[in-house]
Amino acid sequence: MRALLLAPLVLALVACVTIKDLAKGEKTNAIAPNQLEAFDASIKVEKVWSKHIGKGADKQYLKLTPTVIDGRLYVADRYG
Repeated sequence: MRALLLAPLVLALVACVTIKDLAKGEKTNAIAPNQLEAFDASIKVEKVWSKHIGKGADKQYLKLTPTVIDGRLYVADRYG
């Protein structure tokens, strides 16, 4: 019975050590990102209007995006 109670504790401690080791910034085999290339703008953007819509999602993961249907713009925030 003790072994059943002790096993999750040991696994949790081992996992914490592993996560700490990964966070130390050790070398990785990940490919480094390329440098951004300079480019000439092909169009000029002109701001025609703007409007603040809602309060945003704060720290919530919401996939609310503006949508155009039949020439009308529909937007929403987490409150509706």
